[in-house]
Amino acid sequence: MHLQRSWRGLLLTLAIAASGTDPVFAQETKPDDTPDLNELTLEVNALQALHPLNLSDDQLKKLRALAKETAQKPGKRTPAAASKDYREKLQALRVALLEQDDDRIGQLNEDLDDLRENEKPTIDDNVEMTPAARKAAPAAVRLLTVRQVKDSLEALGDDLSDPLSGFLDALESVRGLRGKEWRERREELVDNTVRLAAGVDVGKAEKLTDKLTAVLSTAHELSDADFKAQRAKLEETVREAIGDLDSFQVMRNAMEYSLANLLSNPQLTAALNARLKDTK
Repeated sequence: MHLQRSWRGLLLTLAIAASGTDPVFAQETKPDDTPDLNELTLEVNALQALHPLNLSDDQLKKLRALAKETAQKPGKRTPAAASKDYREKLQALRVALLEQDDDRIGQLNEDLDDLRENEKPTIDDNVEMTPAARKAAPAAVRLLTVRQVKDSLEALGDDLSDPLSGFLDALESVRGLRGKEWRERREELVDNTVRLAAGVDVGKAEKLTDKLTAVLSTAHELSDADFKAQRAKLEETVREAIGDLDSFQVMRNAMEYSLANLLSNPQLTAALNARLKDTK
């Protein structure tokens, strides 16, 4: 009996070695009743976004009605690869979010951050904002109470700032960057500024992206003397491109963009169904 078990263990080891697959951290293979890891991640992302809002059942149902028309259509994604520990903690986070257990949510998010840093799992949870979601975002904002808007804005943290001053402050600091670091910082700075200055207005967003990218590229290529001489002109170009925005418009842009991103999540309906089931 023990000999038979040993042979089974040896055959399994040889099979794993031949396939080159790590049994601890492997491309997602799952039984039929186990949720796809990419889909699970998208659902958890939706639950994370919903959590600070603390929506009522009626609000959840109205948001679900919007989501049926706004969510990104399911498509082919890169197969997920993550450890068993990562999956289990992600599933535990889903439960904690449904139970609205803040202490457990905080701890599990920290655990998952550590696992992402150490294991570098492959997760395809990219969401492309849909035109329907952009259009529906103002209606989604109107569903919220004043307290919910306040809590949502607080949850944005450092992602909510003044787009003009933030961009101008960074104009000189990016000049010393090179290569990949420069390209990534330029994209990040432009994206963050456009999100706050244009919100879900795709026309304004496209024009602003082009203008801000051009300004940064120009500032990056100038000599120190030329940058000093042309800085005022570059800053004036930025001010004209962004336009006259008051703080309330910036906050509305941030809220609408955040909700449009949530409404585009293809697993939002699943997350809302789970919340509604949990609140019954």
